[in-house]
Amino acid sequence: MRSNLIIISVILGVLGSSFAWAEELPKKSWSDFPDFSYAGYHQGDVPLPQLKAEVSVLDFGAKGDGKTDSTEAFKHALKEAAGKVIAVPKGTYILSDRLKIDLSNTVLLGAGAGETFLNFTRSLEEIEPRLTRNGGGTKTTAWSWSGGLISVGSSARKPSAEVGVTKLASKGTREIWVKDGALFKAGDDCSVAVSDTPKLTLLNYVYAGNPGNISHIKNRKFAISQPVTVVRVQGNKLTLKQALRFDLRFEWLPTIEKLNMKN
Repeated sequence: MRSNLIIISVILGVLGSSFAWAEELPKKSWSDFPDFSYAGYHQGDVPLPQLKAEVSVLDFGAKGDGKTDSTEAFKHALKEAAGKVIAVPKGTYILSDRLKIDLSNTVLLGAGAGETFLNFTRSLEEIEPRLTRNGGGTKTTAWSWSGGLISVGSSARKPSAEVGVTKLASKGTREIWVKDGALFKAGDDCSVAVSDTPKLTLLNYVYAGNPGNISHIKNRKFAISQPVTVVRVQGNKLTLKQALRFDLRFEWLPTIEKLNMKN
């Protein structure tokens, strides 16, 4: 009981100081903190469907015995049965590489919590080394803030699918103007993206002018993106469900791209 009381008192102390601090903040139409309320299946607006398996990873050679490496079997299943519901029956499956799902309606359907286990034997850094340094120069891995052992969709930008943004937009706005609004409709899931300049002005913007030692990344292309949903199309003006998390400036070549991965 003592430990519980200590935890509660610490939480109340933190909340109290947070409320006092928040009272002094200027009033804004957007928050500095990420909005995770849109996370989940169809942003949490649609119940999870009750699906029936069409094939099984066992059909492709996987074994849930907790001993056999089933990585290639899973990869084969995701490739050959892409777009289908793939059962992963009760058991423990040993995996030694990342799994990538890159086609809509592809589902890995386990037997339930406590029934199906995926045991990855290597970390992301071991599988795909991405050593880097943080703003203070300390060695770390890029996987510490992005990526996963199971990835959905492609992180690569497709220039042919991108539509240019034609007006400047500020962080917090929900309206953007594009070259061809006819390519979009209400309900479209999209990605808004910007890319850095040779002078790394985007990187400096993201770190509020204090990015630390960035000499080690000058030869890399820095870019950021945000998933959004279009709720209204009026000519070339798109109204978004989510507020922009960053400014759209012409020097950063802002674009918006429709996302085709669903379900």
